[in-house]
Amino acid sequence: MPQPTITVRLRGGLGNQLFQYAAAFAVAQHHAATLLLDTSFLLLDNERRYELRALSISARLATPEELLAIHQNVGRLASFVHPAPAATRLRLRFNRLLLRRRFHYLHDHERGFQPELFDRTGDLYLAGTWASEKYFADQRPALLREF
Repeated sequence: MPQPTITVRLRGGLGNQLFQYAAAFAVAQHHAATLLLDTSFLLLDNERRYELRALSISARLATPEELLAIHQNVGRLASFVHPAPAATRLRLRFNRLLLRRRFHYLHDHERGFQPELFDRTGDLYLAGTWASEKYFADQRPALLREF
């Protein structure tokens, strides 16, 4: 069974990106999952840019192929992704149909802390701000190393 992935959509300025990263980091640690960053929305924003580049974070940027796979599986094209080559489309179909790899799309809708986020299993795509210290308070030492 492949290791689960937690992908977080980064938006806004440095403060929002720090909250988004910290919450996703905590969820990834909780599930022993790989953490990926979706910066595609920042490519479309003339006022904001990817601000975490200067930090020593352990997560990596998701590739266009990974983003395409995620968005096809959640049924939302929420990202700026180039059309995939035929080989990539075949691999995505294989993953979805035979391996039953499925991503769950979660959005915080700015409703405050949602502890059920940690109960979700499988591959997760996190959208929103996740602006509550409660998501990552227990990961403070690890996050200080990251930042």
